[in-house]
Amino acid sequence: DAQRQLYASVRDYNNTRYDYILDNLRLKQAAGTLNPGDLQDLSRYLKPDYNPDKDFLPPDLATAAQKNFERPAQR
Repeated sequence: DAQRQLYASVRDYNNTRYDYILDNLRLKQAAGTLNPGDLQDLSRYLKPDYNPDKDFLPPDLATAAQKNFERPAQR
């Protein structure tokens, strides 16, 4: 169940991030302020070397998950 929740949370995070990027571009287009610099800024949000097998989690969550895997389970 925890793994299902993790996948759902990451999916929601990525969908929200995608929507934010598109909504920001649409807003600037509607306001007439969209320019080539905005598209260059877009590259900050995209990773050219994205690998879904390795880059599934956002960086801060991936770091936390890695620490949990390295730590022996305490029960």
